[in-house]
Amino acid sequence: MSVSTATITSIDVNSRISNALRRHWRGHSAIKRAARAIGVPDRTLEGWWQARREPRARELIAAMAACDALHDEINALVAERKAQLES
Repeated sequence: MSVSTATITSIDVNSRISNALRRHWRGHSAIKRAARAIGVPDRTLEGWWQARREPRARELIAAMAACDALHDEINALVAERKAQLES
């Protein structure tokens, strides 16, 4: 097995986290509702929502538990990285 030099960038991760959150929580006060469900401050969630920042590990686990779309997206990212490493 050779190690691929291609990686998943922070920009890609942040964008995909943002998109997953936006698919799951829509409408009025979506950021506030998502923040409450995940257990983080509104401003923290807003950074993820706008793809400016990514969650820390504990926050990511909480977010994945609260949001099936995010859980699926992270699993897809892991699968993509495994495929890169195997090629």
